[in-house]
Amino acid sequence: MKISFCVGNFPASHMYSYVTVHDGRPHRIEIYIKGITLTLKIDNHEPQTVVNSGPEETFVLISKNFLYVGGIPTSVAIKAATAFHLKQPHSFKGCISDFYVNGVVVDFDKAEQKERVLNGCFKSVDLCSGIQCYSGTCTTNSSLSSGYICHCPPGYSGTHCQRRTLFELYREILLYIFRLFSYIQNS
Repeated sequence: MKISFCVGNFPASHMYSYVTVHDGRPHRIEIYIKGITLTLKIDNHEPQTVVNSGPEETFVLISKNFLYVGGIPTSVAIKAATAFHLKQPHSFKGCISDFYVNGVVVDFDKAEQKERVLNGCFKSVDLCSGIQCYSGTCTTNSSLSSGYICHCPPGYSGTHCQRRTLFELYREILLYIFRLFSYIQNS
């Protein structure tokens, strides 16, 4: 889980949780904000802390417009990509059973807007949903930080099987030449 925290000191500070939350199980997530410090606690694991240092010395809730959990609207994504180094507008795939900010429960049912949020925790979360493995197939793997792996067929490589190996290109060129030669011979 990635936290992007900004009290007004740019750039935003980032923290990745040590705990895997994209495992299909419900998780209790607690966030505590005090001054320029944010503490994240997941389930019963040790808390983690990130600091957003700079001239601003406190997080003023009234000056913040929205809290985004799991995804942001497309209209906000472009601005957030630059200001907060956001790579994907929808990246959280998991199950949050309880979510607290400074001890106060966040009720997702009362959210002003939801981005790809489903009510209730399902038996399992499909971590391969929306993942394009190009020529390969996606399978879940909770031991990896992404939660999935693309299995590439022979001749393809890369995280998403997006690169052809030299052997595969060579094979395709030979096959093309063979077909061209057969076509010329039959004409």
